[in-house]
Order: sequence, then C-alpha cells, then structure tokens
Amino acid sequence: MDGIHYCMKHQFGQKYETIESIHQFRQFWYTYTTETKNHAHAKRIIFGHTHWQAVHYLKDDELWINPGSTSNRPTRQKEDRSQDAHYITITDGQIHIKSVDYDVTPIIQAAKQENLPSYWR
Repeated sequence: MDGIHYCMKHQFGQKYETIESIHQFRQFWYTYTTETKNHAHAKRIIFGHTHWQAVHYLKDDELWINPGSTSNRPTRQKEDRSQDAHYITITDGQIHIKSVDYDVTPIIQAAKQENLPSYWR
C-alpha cells in the first residue's frame, strides 16, 4: 500500500514483548514475509497482543505499529486505564493514532450472562 510493504501478525514473541532492535525487526520480517533480503522497500509490521497503542521507529523506513485495543481486558487496564477503543488509520502512508470513547457496560453485562471468564466480573 502506498509503496510501503506491510506484515501483520497477532504478536511478537511469546508473552508481551515488543521489537526493540533493528535485528529483531528484520529477523521477524524475513520469517513472516516472502520478501527476500535484496529488497530495500519501506517496511512496517503491524501487531497487537500487548494492547499498547504505539508507533516505534527503528529506522526511517522500518517501524512497527500497534493499533491498541478495543477491549476492556485487565491486561490492558494495567497500562492504560481508559476505556476508549484504540485504533489506527493509514492514509497515503501517514499513520494516524486514534481512539473513541464507548460504553463497555452492555458488553460486560452480556459476558456475565454468558458466564464468560472471571475477569469480566
């Protein structure tokens, strides 16, 4: 899109790790894309799992993006107590970090009625 190559995967690592070095970035990139090491295109990895909204540049043309979370899970609440739904948009290659307030009460009530895991109570 927009001359930028993207890789999207649910998570990096086994727990709540994030990519902190260009070496980690490139190792992840070449593991999960079909691109060969000869290409010099701008590269962006999109992953979630941590629920922490972020854009992290490792180089001008190599970065990872986490759009955040629309959930109200306790793992997110430890770091971000807002109940806003987080998301990103990308327009003409420009990343826009966004959030919108929403009432989670109906979702929690429905989860309780369905006897979902205890963190909903």
